[in-house]
Amino acid sequence: MLGLLQRVGFNASPVTTHPTEAQLCRSAARTGGVQLFDEVETPRGDKDRFDALITVLNVGFERGGVVTRIEKRGERFVEEPYEVYTPRVLAGIAGLKDTLEDRALTLVMLRRRKTEPVARISRATDAEAQALRDQCALAALTRFADIVSAHDLALTALEREGIDDRAVDLWSPLLAVGLAADAEDTRDRSRDILESAKVMRDADADGGPPTRLLEALQAIRTQQGETMAPADLLAALRARPGWDWLKSTRRLARLLNPLGIARRQVWDGQQRRRAYVMDADHLADLQARYGAGEAETEAPEGRAPHFSVRARG
Repeated sequence: MLGLLQRVGFNASPVTTHPTEAQLCRSAARTGGVQLFDEVETPRGDKDRFDALITVLNVGFERGGVVTRIEKRGERFVEEPYEVYTPRVLAGIAGLKDTLEDRALTLVMLRRRKTEPVARISRATDAEAQALRDQCALAALTRFADIVSAHDLALTALEREGIDDRAVDLWSPLLAVGLAADAEDTRDRSRDILESAKVMRDADADGGPPTRLLEALQAIRTQQGETMAPADLLAALRARPGWDWLKSTRRLARLLNPLGIARRQVWDGQQRRRAYVMDADHLADLQARYGAGEAETEAPEGRAPHFSVRARG
């Protein structure tokens, strides 16, 4: 994915591991291009260096983000401001620091099944990416005024959906582009973006390991059916060994959303209501991806086991 983004992103950097503070600052100020970083794990080693990196990343997620550094100019030292606002992609198998993750749009990548082929990047990919990048650049230049005008509409739409202020800042540029594109061909990309904003904001992966969760859901589905109200599913899950720490339907949503199991409207013959639908094929596919099937094991008392959903396929 990083390789594809490198080919289509504006002034994109090479895929880099262990970036330096100077790289983050100077590259952003010089090119304004996409920065691509791999193997972004919990900081280790030089604590001061990583604290400086986190500071830049925390500030650089929004327009106007600036850091000031002391640099030598001739015989004296002066304060040098760097504009560090630029698009960044951080890939890794572990969660980010809380302050940084709160400033990011999280893309959860499911583990690849052994039978699923993965296309290779080739010269044909390069040619297609070049054409797509050219089209995006032309669209940005010719439709800039429309996108700027759509930004106010995007802010209003996100706030109307109950998205919190931080998430509004993160999603509004993407939604503005979607609204401008929808105006061209009457498609509904903006609705998809709004739905993603609602789902992904709640999916912070603070629950139990996927295999245990999937085994529990499969057992509950067998006993009580595939459609369940959030409160009923919460009660059923809490009744199983090792899940009594799960206290609210909101936390339940944070467990299920990263696996693509979200509440939706269902018709029970008399009225519409919101419920979880545990589709048999979807659960089977997830179990194949995560190797579920062994007996449930009890979680440490009072503690939610780590939920590693950011692993790359």
